[in-house]
Amino acid sequence: MRKILTKHWRGVAAAAALIAAAGAAVPVLAAATEEHDADYYLARAFPTWLAGAWVKMDGDRWTEEYWTGSTDRSNDSALIGVGRSGRGDRIASMENMRIAKDDAGLPVLFAKPRGAKKAVEFPMTSAGPGEIVFLNPDHDYPQRIHYLRKGLTLTAEISLEDGSRAQRWEYRLLGK
Repeated sequence: MRKILTKHWRGVAAAAALIAAAGAAVPVLAAATEEHDADYYLARAFPTWLAGAWVKMDGDRWTEEYWTGSTDRSNDSALIGVGRSGRGDRIASMENMRIAKDDAGLPVLFAKPRGAKKAVEFPMTSAGPGEIVFLNPDHDYPQRIHYLRKGLTLTAEISLEDGSRAQRWEYRLLGK
């Protein structure tokens, strides 16, 4: 596999900054201090592209996720989220969420539905530009959580580990 050399990393980071300024989703990449392949950096990308107010409307039914990131852009280490769904002015379900780095620096999603005593951990298993997958095969449901952002659209899917019993939401970025 092709190696990314430290001395070339500044050019890659500058290109990513230009792409981000143009409005494309780009993962935040840590500064390189050693020689690693592209998969190493991709696996450590923090999903700051989730930040925003995401809404799905279907008649009087609605679902929304709000994600806010750290105000310290040099240390994107946590995202705080809340997901809600309902009908009309009634909230049917609510969940508090957080994405933080584990000891190895990899993202972990902590999800705590309303009424739960503690949050369930879903470690990241794969990531790509505008995409991240979290997995906890020991949890009853969901076991897999997949986010995919394409422009102003965010797709969230939950399922069992094998992809069965999938539920999917297509959100639009609020105000766009």
